[in-house]
Amino acid sequence: MIPVFLKAGGHKWRLSLHPNETEAGIGDISLYLAIAETDSLSRERGGGGGGGVLWEVYADYKLFVLDHLQKKYLTVQDADGDMKRFHKEKSEWGFAKLITLEAFKNSSKGYLVDDCCEFGAEVFVYSRNSEWESLAMVKEPGDGTFRYEMENFTAKTQSSYDSKAFTVGERNWYALVPSFALLSASMLLYICFV
Repeated sequence: MIPVFLKAGGHKWRLSLHPNETEAGIGDISLYLAIAETDSLSRERGGGGGGGVLWEVYADYKLFVLDHLQKKYLTVQDADGDMKRFHKEKSEWGFAKLITLEAFKNSSKGYLVDDCCEFGAEVFVYSRNSEWESLAMVKEPGDGTFRYEMENFTAKTQSSYDSKAFTVGERNWYALVPSFALLSASMLLYICFV
C-alpha cells in the first residue's frame, strides 16, 4: 500500500488505522493522525542526535469515516477541544475506539461497502508566529443579518462555495463552505477575512 499524505500548515500528515485494536486487543477500529517526515523537522530546527524535544507542532483535528449509504461522515474530535502538541515523543493523536468492529463490518451501517471504506481528517495547524484577530460585534449590522444563498447546492460541482465580500465594521469578510461539508449532518461554514 502506498502511503497517502495530507498537507496542512506546511507539514505532511498521515492517517494510521488499526483494525481490531483496543486495550484488550479486540473489538474496535483505532484511527490516529500522525505528523509525517519528522526527520526533516529535526533538521529544520537545528536538531541532531541528543535528547529533548527538537520540534513541536500544535494542531486541532477532526477524523472522519464515511457512511456510504447516507452519504454522511461520522465526525470525531476530542471533547476537551484543546489543540494537541505533536512532538518527538508524541507524534500521533487519535482514538483507540473510533468505531466498533461489529458496526464497521455491518453493511447496513454503510461504513464498509464492497470491501471499501473512506477515512479522512481535517487539520488546522497553529503557528507560533502568527497574528490573531477575533471578530466581535461592536454594533449590530444594519438589519442584524448577513444572508448567503448557495446556488445549485445539491449539485456539489465546485470544491468550495464562497460569498461576495461583505463589511462588518471596517473589515471585509466572506463566507466559505467547503464542498465536503455538504455531506455531513451539520453545516460547516468559515467566515474569512479578506
